[in-house]
Amino acid sequence: KDIPDSSYWGVGTGKENDVIEYNGTNWVVSFNSGANNSAVILNTTTGYMYEWKNSAWISIYEGTYRNGFWRLYL
Repeated sequence: KDIPDSSYWGVGTGKENDVIEYNGTNWVVSFNSGANNSAVILNTTTGYMYEWKNSAWISIYEGTYRNGFWRLYL
């Protein structure tokens, strides 16, 4: 969800899919999803990497697969 302009976060405003980070004193928007077409980020808490592609965050490890182009072997 969007972050409304408030003094609580100190970010100003942040839009859905933006990335905000704490720099030690303030929260800052480090990735503006509306101004960037592609990016790769690392979630340092989980160790997962995500790619900003086609207006969505996609897990690099899991990826996306079209119907009929994958199989699951058990």
